[in-house]
Amino acid sequence: MPVKVMFSGSFSNSLTSLLEAKIKYCQEKEFDSTPIIVSLKTKFIEINKQISNFPFEGKAIGDLHFHRKLIFKDKGSDYSLIYQIFPMTAIESKEVEYIGLSDIFSNQTNWAEKIQKVLPVDNFLE
Repeated sequence: MPVKVMFSGSFSNSLTSLLEAKIKYCQEKEFDSTPIIVSLKTKFIEINKQISNFPFEGKAIGDLHFHRKLIFKDKGSDYSLIYQIFPMTAIESKEVEYIGLSDIFSNQTNWAEKIQKVLPVDNFLE
């Protein structure tokens, strides 16, 4: 089943390292046959400052393809920047179901236990 991973916070080297760790964990636990959707929530002004420097955009990590999907306005002045990591098998089959991970930063050691049902993928993707 596809996996949805949500991060709250700013773009940073620590976020990059944490994301790499999550991808490695998914691969080791055989989650790598499913898409991972990464939601990076931050202020719009911060996105403007740092979006061009985010290191994963347009790059492949192993057989995972990572790219920006869309930016949408959230409540108040918060914006969400949605990234997706799709293994080739998921791209070909166009899988859309997924589950979510939350509170990753507040509970990094037990993040896999945070898996829960989330909204349909159509609410997030074009």
